[in-house]
Amino acid sequence: MPRRIRYEDEDARRGTGGIGSAFRALVRAAVTLVVLAVMLYGAAMAISRTGGFRSYIQAEISAALGFDVAVGETKLTPGLVLVIEGITAGRFDAPGTLCVRADRLTVGWSPVSSGGTRLRSVSVETGLLAFAQGPEGNWTPKPLAGVAEALIQGAGLGMDDLRGAVRAKAGSAPSPKAAGGAVAAFPVQRVVVRGMDVVWWKADKSKLASLTGLNVQVTPVEVPGRRMIHILADATSFERTGGEWISPLRVECLWGGGERIVLNAAVGAAPVPAAGIGPIPGLESPTTTPREP
Repeated sequence: MPRRIRYEDEDARRGTGGIGSAFRALVRAAVTLVVLAVMLYGAAMAISRTGGFRSYIQAEISAALGFDVAVGETKLTPGLVLVIEGITAGRFDAPGTLCVRADRLTVGWSPVSSGGTRLRSVSVETGLLAFAQGPEGNWTPKPLAGVAEALIQGAGLGMDDLRGAVRAKAGSAPSPKAAGGAVAAFPVQRVVVRGMDVVWWKADKSKLASLTGLNVQVTPVEVPGRRMIHILADATSFERTGGEWISPLRVECLWGGGERIVLNAAVGAAPVPAAGIGPIPGLESPTTTPREP
């Protein structure tokens, strides 16, 4: 009888040991994964500050814009937001030529897709963007021509007559009108620009217009029946050819499908009548400077 009891006790211990071993193995695996994740996190933070990573980011930005840019520093924040500082391109001492300067560019990612993209936010802080007009009236560099036109149309700067005259003189066809329909999928959930100066140079290297202290917030929104882009912008001052000077300038509008609907605007001290659609729930008031969440 004692021998049987001893065997039963050994069997019970072996069974308990099997469950305990499996549990300990799971714990060890979990700890290993956590350690690896911490190591990868630390490695990513360290690599983001190296010259090799900076060169990679510099090459990617240059390829995307279509011209060479220089990057000062790169790093990842603890929240894995990419921060790029000291972006420059072109000559700042040569009027009439393209030049770009952005003191700080941040790119934030989201772990889940929203609106078809995981790119959560892009923010640009303080700098200079100078567009140069080509002989046919188009803006250069070509990859940023859409930005130049969007700023003109979004702010309602009224340069269509001047562009048309330049194209007519060059014997070019007028620029095509945007077709109707829904706006294409926006590649980022929010774009924020703060403290940017913008200059448009004419083909003869004289200044066409300039914006000082531009702040812009761009957000894709859903309105009844379609998808549009909400633009909230303000500038310290705006100057056009001939000495026309306006301060301040503020615009809130919806853009998409070849249509721009002004929701609220003020030019100098005189407000511009809105389109009557009213504010969009969840978006900031146009009386405040756009800020990244």
